[in-house]
Amino acid sequence: MKALAVSLMLVGALFMVAAIFISLQFYRQVPEKLVHRWNLMTGLMVFFLIGCLAFAFDDVAGFVFPPDLLIGVVFLVGALFVYLMVALSRGTISMIDEQKTALRDSHDHLEQKILARTQELQQATEELHNEVLKREEAKRMLARSNTELDRIINTANDGMRIIDKDFNVIRVNETFQELTGLSSDVMVGRKCYEGFPGPGCHTEDCAVTRIAKGERLIINESLKVRLDGREMVCIIRATPFLDPNSGELLGIVESFTDITARKKLEAERERLISRLSKSLDEIKTLRGIVPICSHCKKIRDDKGYWNRLEKYIQEHSDAQVSHGICPECLLKHYPEEYGQK
Repeated sequence: MKALAVSLMLVGALFMVAAIFISLQFYRQVPEKLVHRWNLMTGLMVFFLIGCLAFAFDDVAGFVFPPDLLIGVVFLVGALFVYLMVALSRGTISMIDEQKTALRDSHDHLEQKILARTQELQQATEELHNEVLKREEAKRMLARSNTELDRIINTANDGMRIIDKDFNVIRVNETFQELTGLSSDVMVGRKCYEGFPGPGCHTEDCAVTRIAKGERLIINESLKVRLDGREMVCIIRATPFLDPNSGELLGIVESFTDITARKKLEAERERLISRLSKSLDEIKTLRGIVPICSHCKKIRDDKGYWNRLEKYIQEHSDAQVSHGICPECLLKHYPEEYGQK
């Protein structure tokens, strides 16, 4: 029996050594609030181990220890150990409850944040959806506006084009295409001075340059040259092309009225007027009432002198007078000559 008791004590001692080893191994993970109790429990385990070994040694060696005292001490240590275990368990349970409460509060707070975030995301999604709808509507309105603008521009009798601030053609109407002999595919994207140049290009008289400096309306008459070499005279009107929202200057709008035929007619008229004036300058005419004597047929001039008819005619016209005699005067003044006739 003694050997069995000693064996059981030694086995218990081994378990106690293992418990002490585990306690020391997990010492760093013990919460700060339980460190003191954990140290005390570890010390009691060491003391209990020493007591068990002492009791076994006493039983084997035969030293005389009061067994009742030894049992009482071991029981006291065991009771303290159990108390500490219960206290540690209670503290652990309290900490677990606190952690559960904190975890539940964190969970509730997280749920509230998730709910608030979800609401924010839903609101942002609705706003994004509304923004998409607005942009789609704006896109449709822009498309309609462009269609209406194309319709208005293309019904204009004058050639029209829109140029940005970098001199790039961004839109032309059908009349302008007919005017230049070029399609919109050829002109759009090209520089304005490449498709329909004139003497004002690359100078301070350029409409883009003048409007960029602050002018709001430019009207002038200019010679334009098509790419096929044909020259045209146009009345050009230029106005700013502004952003409808910000009012920022985007470029200019130019309209072209072809007056080539009219200029040719005007030049022809000037030539006819010049020729007529020259002809009139070469012609002398008799005007007004000419005072002539009813008997001798002399004519009184502006100075009151009476002049012979042929002299008056020569002075007041480019006609030359030749002299002859009519049959009646011949009979009257030269009857002998008439009789011989």
